[in-house]
Amino acid sequence: MLLIHERDLLPEGIAYDPIGETFYVSSISKHKIVAVRSDGFAKDFKSSGQDGLCETFGLTVDANGASYG
Repeated sequence: MLLIHERDLLPEGIAYDPIGETFYVSSISKHKIVAVRSDGFAKDFKSSGQDGLCETFGLTVDANGASYG
């Protein structure tokens, strides 16, 4: 179970990186991607507008552990 303590996050996509044991959760309302480690620690992976990020619709993680929206 993932628990992210952030109001109005509205998760849209989720992907798991088995190498880094990290879940990536995209937010359709906050226009960002949150990384959640296996110990439950959550932090912004990409903030709204960072590196041109404006909307997220689904996620995937490649064999090298890179996350894409």
